[in-house]
Order: sequence, then C-alpha cells, then structure tokens
Amino acid sequence: MKYRYAEMTWPECKAAVDAGRVAVLPVATYEDHGYHLPIDVDVVLC
Repeated sequence: MKYRYAEMTWPECKAAVDAGRVAVLPVATYEDHGYHLPIDVDVVLC
C-alpha cells in the first residue's frame, strides 16, 4: 500500500480518496502525465 501521494498514479489517488485515506497538504502544483505514470515523474526526471 502506498502512502505518498506523489508516488501514486491518478487511479491510485482516486482509490485512496474514495477509501477516505487522504490528507493533502498542497505545497506545489501537480500535473498528470497519463494514468500509467506516478505524479512525481517530473521531479524524478529532473
């Protein structure tokens, strides 16, 4: 089970929200790159 929002894909994030397991602290923008990649792909690649 993943706990870090940035390491989840969008479908995993939706499932976590639907399960009521999410607390979000917005500190920057998030950008999706499709359903198959994690949200932090930009950070990992830079």
